[in-house]
Order: sequence, then structure tokens, then C-alpha cells
Amino acid sequence: MPRSSRPRKRMTARHQRPPGAWQVRETFAPISAFLDTLLTGEVPCTDDGAPVMIVWGGDLYEACPALDGWLSCWRRIVEGERLEIDLSPLTVVHDRLRDGEQLTVEMVEEARRCTDACRKAYSALPRARARSYSTTELISVEVDACGLAIN
Repeated sequence: MPRSSRPRKRMTARHQRPPGAWQVRETFAPISAFLDTLLTGEVPCTDDGAPVMIVWGGDLYEACPALDGWLSCWRRIVEGERLEIDLSPLTVVHDRLRDGEQLTVEMVEEARRCTDACRKAYSALPRARARSYSTTELISVEVDACGLAIN
């Protein structure tokens, strides 16, 4: 049987490839939807008045702890990948929601631009590294919850 003279195309291992468009969209869907909701001016809240957001699977979570985890993970990614992404607009949204202060449209739009920069960086990040940052953040959350964190 004749053999091709062209070399076989080496397939990149799945974990070394960046996430596909669908995975990027699904990963950022909760934060994007929450920012859209903030722009409407009507945000669902708990009985105590804490804003909530819909996360993966349709569950409702309090927005401040969810944003805190999102920001913490992205701080880890920005530092580890040496990215030039300013996360302060998302931090402002988180802090004002936590403190019960009003947000302006400009603040939310800035947070959206920050999220778009994160989306762009995530879409170029190999899956294994993205998973590693996420796993490290989950471990950190569990260690904090157990009271074992060393500051």
C-alpha cells in the first residue's frame, strides 16, 4: 500500500487546546447575564435584600459571594499568566453590591468591558491551565471554609 509523502499532522492534545466557543460562552454566561440584569435596574434579591444571580444549571446564588469567587479566580489567572487586565471595575461592582450602594450604568459598562477582556484571555488559555487555576481556587475556598487558611 502506498504511503503518503506528507508528514502526518500531529494532533494537539485536548488539554493543551484553548476552550471552544461554546465552552467560553457557557463559562461566562452567568456573569454576563448578571451584568445584563444590573443594567435593567431590577435585580432579584433574597428576603434579606441580598442580590442573587443565576449560575450554571439555573441555580440561584447570592451575587456577592459568587462575584467574590469569580474575582479571586481571575486575580489568580491574571497574576499567573501575567495578563494586563484591570479587575477593578468588577471589584467596584462587587463592593457596591455588598455595601448596598447604588451602581451607575457607567460602572456596569466598565465591568462588562473587564469581563470581555477576561473572556478574550480565557478563550486563548489552554484548558489544562484554566482548570488548574479553577481547581486551586476551589481548594482555597475549602481551606478558608475549614478555617485552615494562613494569611
